Amino acid sequence: MNDVTIIIPFYNRNKTILRTLSSVSAQEGDYSVEIIIIDDASVESPRTITEKWFADVSGNKKPGFVTISDCKIIRLEENSGPSYARNRGIKESNGNFIAFLDSDDEWLDGSLKTRIEVLKQYPNNKWVFCNFENYRDDVCVESDFTNTRTLYKKLRWENEGIVKIPLNFFECQLVQPLTQISNLIVRREILTDEFFFDERLRVAEDWEFILRLSSVYPPVYLNKILVRRHIQSDGLVATREIWFEGNIRAGETVLMRYSLTKKQRQFIEDRIANDFYEWGYYLNSIGEYRKAREKLSESLKRKLGWKTLRQIAKTWLPLWRR
Repeated sequence: MNDVTIIIPFYNRNKTILRTLSSVSAQEGDYSVEIIIIDDASVESPRTITEKWFADVSGNKKPGFVTISDCKIIRLEENSGPSYARNRGIKESNGNFIAFLDSDDEWLDGSLKTRIEVLKQYPNNKWVFCNFENYRDDVCVESDFTNTRTLYKKLRWENEGIVKIPLNFFECQLVQPLTQISNLIVRREILTDEFFFDERLRVAEDWEFILRLSSVYPPVYLNKILVRRHIQSDGLVATREIWFEGNIRAGETVLMRYSLTKKQRQFIEDRIANDFYEWGYYLNSIGEYRKAREKLSESLKRKLGWKTLRQIAKTWLPLWRR
């Protein structure tokens, strides 16, 4: 049994995987660490880079730093998405704590030890998250993510300080994501079928997963910037239609899964309506008028709005001009 299992989904990230892995081996602490990389049917294979890195860190163990006991690569035959990849990693894991880390993100100094020690200090809490910074093209674009969220100011706290427990995290996370997956460390004991990632979701799967955790287990928040998230312009987030569809599906999942107040349900319905509107607006802009009309009509079913009606009218203009 290892102290920590780190689960890294991988899809065509050979340019960044070494940076990610190096940030793990640079962590201080007397912990045995197992790394599981789930290769989601990538064109690029991480095997050569990863095996060389593992050989280097195994042969040059530094006193006071984590011990990388194993670095597995599990290749999926079909591209199955980040939820399936992370779930596969959870099932294969043997660590007491599960840490999630995306293959283009990196942990800053003290990231692992500080979060693990917080969970040890709070044995009744099952997961911890920290603050983080956002980088794009190696330039910091957001140096203090969580504390600058509008909903952060609405969190109520059990206590004050660097380490504190939010009492209404679910309600705030529902409206505005306050963290992201590379910030989380979770006790392995709670990651049963009920708390696996929803494999139907390829977008916003971390938002829904964090909602599910917080609906049962209040987190501990560590108000320190310990993770650097790298925002990429390629990949799934650049595929607009998949992004719209995924966000809508995530919203519908939340409506079905949770007992929400009337106000909360209306917020999610409005969010779905807006996603359908944005999807239809985009389709209009590229001349896909029939598909645009379908998406805009779905938006109108959920929320009446003049801007939606105007966009629907625009879908008919090409026919009138013939």
